[in-house]
Amino acid sequence: MTSSTMYDEQFSGVGHFQLYSELYPWVGHAFHSQSPRILVLGESHYLEPSIDFHHDAAAWYAGIRNQTNRDKAGIVTRGIIANGLVNKWREKSKTIYRNIEAAAVDAGVGASTLVSPFHSMAFMNYFQRPAQVSGKSIVVSALDKSRSSAVLNAVLEILNPQIVIFCSVLAWRVAQESVQGHQHVRFAFTPHPATRWWHTPMRKYKGKSGRQIFIEALQTDG
Repeated sequence: MTSSTMYDEQFSGVGHFQLYSELYPWVGHAFHSQSPRILVLGESHYLEPSIDFHHDAAAWYAGIRNQTNRDKAGIVTRGIIANGLVNKWREKSKTIYRNIEAAAVDAGVGASTLVSPFHSMAFMNYFQRPAQVSGKSIVVSALDKSRSSAVLNAVLEILNPQIVIFCSVLAWRVAQESVQGHQHVRFAFTPHPATRWWHTPMRKYKGKSGRQIFIEALQTDG
């Protein structure tokens, strides 16, 4: 139930991951053999309400390291997914992963309905700094824009995915200009899976829900 380490040597060369290895993307063990290769992007991690050192963007991106073991777990992408797979996403805060998993199952991702699609996909949050308020969208700074773009572009070069789905309209709006050079990648975006728009048809998306958009993105050729 752990992430593949196949790409870790390359991840270790990314400057931001040298500061925060906790943010290494989750890479399913079957990702490299999956066709198409899929990278799913969430929005951002959260830390406990009493913690505020990450509110200073400049300090965060300089590598502030006053995390304790207790709050550090909130940004370990691989640990969050590994624990969720074991616990079947029982916690309310794991709604995003539970909904992504269910939609990916319906889209036919993976070799078996008995094995989570997360074993065939890669996942990371687009924003490389935790949101200031737990459960809310990050207030995006200029540093968030530049560093998140740099990290994603590095990850795209390393993982070479064919489909990238942003499960956050905010993340897509910030990222879309900086990913235009990846012509071989098919990009899509959906509303956040933990919001009501995941299951609610929306007029601006031709009557489709976020879940439908996600599934169609995985099933569409070309």
